[in-house]
Amino acid sequence: MIGNGKSVNPFLTMMYFRISFHVWRKYAKKQLKLKQHQEALERKAKKLEAMGRTFVPYPLEEEKTKV
Repeated sequence: MIGNGKSVNPFLTMMYFRISFHVWRKYAKKQLKLKQHQEALERKAKKLEAMGRTFVPYPLEEEKTKV
């Protein structure tokens, strides 16, 4: 291999891959929790509506701590 000035550090390559994977995984977990929360709210709203009661939606636990 002739020196072409484009050396690749395998350690940094793997580190960047791991960082991007962890960021994606954290985002995916957050989106999954949010989707499950929304579905639970919809189920509770339908149930309470059938009973003739009003439903007050509540925020996700993680969102309450950020404020």
